[in-house]
Amino acid sequence: MTEPDAATLARLVTNDERLRVLLREAPFGVVVFGADFRVQIANGVVESIMGYGPGDMDLRPLGDFCPADRWPALHQGLRDGRPGETFRSVSVSLLHREGHEVPVQGSASVLGDPGGEGRGFLVILWDITREQEAELRARARFEKLVNFSADIITVFGADRRLKYTSPQGQRVLGWQDDDLPAGILSALHPDDLPAAESALDELFAGTWGPDRPLTFRISGADGGWHHFESRGVDLSADPDIAGVVITSRDVTERERLASQLAHAARHDHLTGLANRAAFAQHLEQAMARVDRAGTCLGTCYLDLDHFKPVNDTHGHAVGDEVLVSVADRLRQTCRQGDVAARLGGDEFVVIIEHVTDDKEVEAFTDRLGNILAAPHGTSVGPIRCPATIGWARSEPGEPSGLLLRRADDHLLRRKAARAAG
Repeated sequence: MTEPDAATLARLVTNDERLRVLLREAPFGVVVFGADFRVQIANGVVESIMGYGPGDMDLRPLGDFCPADRWPALHQGLRDGRPGETFRSVSVSLLHREGHEVPVQGSASVLGDPGGEGRGFLVILWDITREQEAELRARARFEKLVNFSADIITVFGADRRLKYTSPQGQRVLGWQDDDLPAGILSALHPDDLPAAESALDELFAGTWGPDRPLTFRISGADGGWHHFESRGVDLSADPDIAGVVITSRDVTERERLASQLAHAARHDHLTGLANRAAFAQHLEQAMARVDRAGTCLGTCYLDLDHFKPVNDTHGHAVGDEVLVSVADRLRQTCRQGDVAARLGGDEFVVIIEHVTDDKEVEAFTDRLGNILAAPHGTSVGPIRCPATIGWARSEPGEPSGLLLRRADDHLLRRKAARAAG
């Protein structure tokens, strides 16, 4: 409803008593109080809003229609008004004849000649019960949508303090309202906190938009880490929001699957050792490291003796048990920083970093051979499956492929010598 010009009506009422009749028929509520705050005129709209019959409000004090706890402030505000002054877009609650409160909105003008004594007040008002009910319904719909949303909505004020978190945050993370007195940022993984704070600063600066998602980890009440993908927008200029709104989606399962896929792409599915592709990358990186350090790299190339008869006699399932046992022994034998890989079948390779001479590589190879010579426990009993191991030590600037080929050649020579002997 468009607000009438209360100041204009006040002048007309003061100057022309005949308008009293017209005001009684106005489509909006009009009430005139005298200087003693008693009702002089209350039109039919006001009487209907307040639940009174025609003339029942006349000469009654304004305090009868105002909740007791709010009357002193309203009374003082009107008394302090100067003739000709208008209070616009005021929202108050008035007392209905039956005792409940009625929300109204309107404006009030102080009647009288400018510079003189006030002679009363003209108030124009209308019932906003429906508007408030519609707002409450809209708010309830919003809360239902937010409550059942899979996303967590958070709002940070200009002081960077948390103003609001949707209930989904509690359901996903398990935290209660009092569990994080310093705000949700206190639950971020320490490694992710700098990036999150920087993103928040950029959001307030207007240099970060919703097209730039940020992934970070937040601790749940159970101690586990949840991965979230968040997008934010600055709504500081919106008086209803007055802050940065961040929408976060739990992507923990997605990150877990991505991690599994990344692991599978670089590891042998049976033994969990690095696969051929990952080994090639490890070898290149290790060669670069030892070249910078002025040391050498040892490579052990091995395959299992008599592995085919194990598969032929006991089946591939038992053969797989032997391969897994070999992989476990390789992991236990390797030093920190060394890498073991399965190239395929019964072929394995080990990278030994920062060795000084051939004797060091040979000693590691002998120790590994003795460990692999011991029987492997399987579902059909102990099975002996020793390995033949060839090795090579890198030369400065040597290509990684040549180093691996020299180790393989050494393996073949040792197998041939064993067959000839």
